[in-house]
Amino acid sequence: LNLAYNKIKHIRSQDLQQAVNLRTLLLQSNKISSIDEESFHSLGKLELLNLSNNSLAHLSPAWFGHLFSLQHLHLRGNSYRDLGEIPPFSSLRNL
Repeated sequence: LNLAYNKIKHIRSQDLQQAVNLRTLLLQSNKISSIDEESFHSLGKLELLNLSNNSLAHLSPAWFGHLFSLQHLHLRGNSYRDLGEIPPFSSLRNL
């Protein structure tokens, strides 16, 4: 699913709920500043997630907790201040 180069600002928990077989999600070059913690919970088959070049200031471990198949994660070009107190990538065994 390619949603790159749009003006998306927020990913809601229900936005991708039905996309259970999604393997690639391209969200780069939007204006995403917030993502609900449950937004990616139904994406257990996702292999590639691109969140590059958005307006994200932090990373939530909850985003990645159900991404069991994720192999490629692109996060460059955001304004992260830190990686948080809990390691956000600890559940990504195939990364």
